[in-house]
Amino acid sequence: EIDDLIESLEGDDTSAPVKVTAQSVAADIEGTISRIQPELLGLEKWTGCNMMWIVTHGKVSDSFTPWSYASRNLQTMCLHLLKTTVEKLALQTDAYVVSGTSGIVRMMTGQKMTELKAEIREMVHDGMNKILTEMEVLPDDLLAIAYNGYDTFVVKWGIELTGWTKAQVTNPGNITSSVALSRLHSALKDEDYHWCMLTSSELKLKAEEYKKHLINGEIKSHATHSDKGTKKKAGISMNTVK
Repeated sequence: EIDDLIESLEGDDTSAPVKVTAQSVAADIEGTISRIQPELLGLEKWTGCNMMWIVTHGKVSDSFTPWSYASRNLQTMCLHLLKTTVEKLALQTDAYVVSGTSGIVRMMTGQKMTELKAEIREMVHDGMNKILTEMEVLPDDLLAIAYNGYDTFVVKWGIELTGWTKAQVTNPGNITSSVALSRLHSALKDEDYHWCMLTSSELKLKAEEYKKHLINGEIKSHATHSDKGTKKKAGISMNTVK
C-alpha cells in the first residue's frame, strides 16, 4: 500500500502542468470583477464608505483591459489634489507597472502632444474667425482653415498666418516633434504668431505667385463654394487681382 501511495504521488508530480493563457487570465479577471463589483458597490451604498480600486496589467503580454473605479468623493480628490482623473491615474499606474518610468514618460508625452495639437488648432481657428469677422464676413460663412490648400485659402480671403515657427504652414496633426509643438503653442499664446490682413499690394503679389505655381502644377486647384450673396469686405479676393 505504501508503494502504491508513493507511486501515485510520483505520478501527480510528473503530470503535465496546466497551461495558463493570456485569454484565460483575462477571462478570470473580468469574471471575478464582474462578480465582486456589485457587492462592493452595494457595500458603498449601504455603509456610505468610499472606495477606489485599480487593476493593472502584470506584464506587457496581458490582454485584459485595466479596470478602475472610485467613489464620487475620491474622484473629486483626484481632480483637486492629484490634478487628474481616476481613469488617467489607472492608465499611468498601468504604464509604470508594465514599462517602468519610461512607460510613464512615453504616455505623458503622447497625451501632452495631443493636448497641444488641439489647443493650437483652436487658437488658429479663433484667430481666423476674429479677423474674418472684422472683415464683415457673416458668422454663418465662417469656415475652417484649409491647411492642405493654405495658399489657395490665403489668396481667396486675403489673410495669412505670420510668425509660423516652421518652414511652412501645416496641419498641427502632422507635427511630430513635441519641441516644435511647444514652440508653436507659445508663439500663439504670446501672439508672435497670428493672422494678419494682406494689403492690396501684398495680395496682388501672393496672387501672382499663386497663379505661377498653379500653372507649373505645384499647386492643385481646389473646388470652392460659390458666394451666397453675403457681405464681404471689398477687394479681398483673388478675382479682384488683375
